[in-house]
Amino acid sequence: MQTEVFIAGAGIAGLSLAASLHKRGIDYCLGEARDRTGGRILSVESGDAGNALGPTDLGPSWVWPGQARIAALLNELEIGVFEQYSDGLLVYEDELGQVRRDLDYSSMAGSLRIDGGMGRLTDALAAMSPGDAIRLSHRVCAIHEN
Repeated sequence: MQTEVFIAGAGIAGLSLAASLHKRGIDYCLGEARDRTGGRILSVESGDAGNALGPTDLGPSWVWPGQARIAALLNELEIGVFEQYSDGLLVYEDELGQVRRDLDYSSMAGSLRIDGGMGRLTDALAAMSPGDAIRLSHRVCAIHEN
């Protein structure tokens, strides 16, 4: 493939760059080795249809007050946030696979979650690209400048 601008990776940085280029009318191609966009960000639906718990973030899960660039991006995309729930016992799975329910603190108090999960952010950015601009399942093996 030949392109003026090639972006390697459909994570938040690559998708943000693609959206910025698209707004300016600059032609680009974004190549992603995986069969999905999002990079380290992955939100999956939890529960069954009768008891849906909403999305679960399997990668990054929080944003923080004071992160002006991410706040501006979320505002531009009209994606809301809510404060991380922090009351009660902390439940987590440790490195041995044991589920712990006995810690009386929350290490993410004061952080924010994205309505609909972090994947909503990368999905919105990907939707801004024309259909042929993002190439999934395309591993970059070499780049040649002409």
